Amino acid sequence: MVLFALMEFSIAAKVEKFCGKAAWHYIRIPKNISQTICGNSRGMVPVEVVVHGYKWNTSLLPIGDGDHFIALKKEVREKCKIKLGDSVKIEFKVRD
Repeated sequence: MVLFALMEFSIAAKVEKFCGKAAWHYIRIPKNISQTICGNSRGMVPVEVVVHGYKWNTSLLPIGDGDHFIALKKEVREKCKIKLGDSVKIEFKVRD
């Protein structure tokens, strides 16, 4: 994991939302980046994320189809004025 801590990623992706009453908003990580970082692992990977200049620590979380995502909690969405369907530039790097 130490090798990946030196790697930074930047993507632009659409904000999606899982189904359900209390569903999370999220950004899906492209499969090639997910595989570069996680390989075949289905576990969580700690990352530092920056959106619109707002930085926080979270984790890449697995989705059932082998991809990973970054959850956008309400605090982040409100601070960054992000809505469902918005295209968002997100930068992240793996934490130690």
